[in-house]
Amino acid sequence: METLGSELESQSSPEQAPLALTPGSERSVDAWQQTGSFPYPNLQVYPSPQPQEYSNAELRLIYHLSSISNDLLTKGATGLTIWTQKLPKFLSIASTHGYCMQALLSFSANHLAWVRSSHETRNLYLHHGSIALRGLHEAIGSFSRDNADAVLATSLLLLWQATDWRSWSSLRAGIQSKVLSAMQSWKHESLFAEYVAEEDLLATAFRAPRRRSSVSAHERVSILQNVLYSLQRLQSALVGHEQELGWAYQLHAYVQQLQGIDPAQTPEDQFNCLYQLRKWLFWVPVSLLQGQSSQGPALLTVAHLYSTALALEPLFPELGSSFCSAMTLQPLEAIISVTDAMQSQHGINTSTMEIGMLMQYPQQIAMN
Repeated sequence: METLGSELESQSSPEQAPLALTPGSERSVDAWQQTGSFPYPNLQVYPSPQPQEYSNAELRLIYHLSSISNDLLTKGATGLTIWTQKLPKFLSIASTHGYCMQALLSFSANHLAWVRSSHETRNLYLHHGSIALRGLHEAIGSFSRDNADAVLATSLLLLWQATDWRSWSSLRAGIQSKVLSAMQSWKHESLFAEYVAEEDLLATAFRAPRRRSSVSAHERVSILQNVLYSLQRLQSALVGHEQELGWAYQLHAYVQQLQGIDPAQTPEDQFNCLYQLRKWLFWVPVSLLQGQSSQGPALLTVAHLYSTALALEPLFPELGSSFCSAMTLQPLEAIISVTDAMQSQHGINTSTMEIGMLMQYPQQIAMN
């Protein structure tokens, strides 16, 4: 398995990977280079990246994430994913801190590698990640108020991309001991102050995992059966919505696989069991919410993805909420608000009744 630790540290500069965008996107990137004006002013990225400082491939990676964030902002859905609402702040910080920009470029290439199943783009993701990791180590060595936001942003971006237990636990410990504890006294000055204050993103997500006894065999069976039942009901409602139904099937198959194996005991084994689900949490909501032809099916599918992560948390006590479930609560609550508003605005009809019934399980999980 690739790692954002040992493997990153051995990466050399890759050959220029093909990063062709759509013709319209290519024209936007060209205009950005010619005028110097960031193509998405609605994102309010200040300061914005200066195009002359980056290669064509790097500009395309920046544009890729920015276009996703802008698209979901336009749709009113930017708060329904883990990362799109946070991107403008990441990009603002990255514009003045090279190692943070490298982490953001890695994140963008990581998404493209997932979308395109591209070996070349995966190499770009590892290449930029390795530079970011080295820069982060140097920045932590001279940690101060001036670079605190950049260190936190870079740490988060690399933590989100960690693919092995050692790298993830090391980054998380560094955030807790080096960054958050030092930032508490000046968090009012921080661009990331709201993130420092958010219970789900930082206060919970980066404290040491709560040591608690594993659930009983009976409780484990009950949790998995409840998740599977909720996904079966979802599948029945998604007939005719191919993309959403496909992900509902994949999620159901993943939980069935957990049901058929012995409980993971060590932190590393628990990490490996949840790794696939965690990756989906970052990328699947963006895909569904961008491509939605009908709002209801996409919202229902994403809500069940998030609620599955929350429901499964007790089965992996060595990781605690910090691994994936803590990140999903806020966007799940945002989806619940949207679906509640849909029912209020459109009244009681067949569609809103079905959405209300199918959202009962995600709502129950969010309240626990």
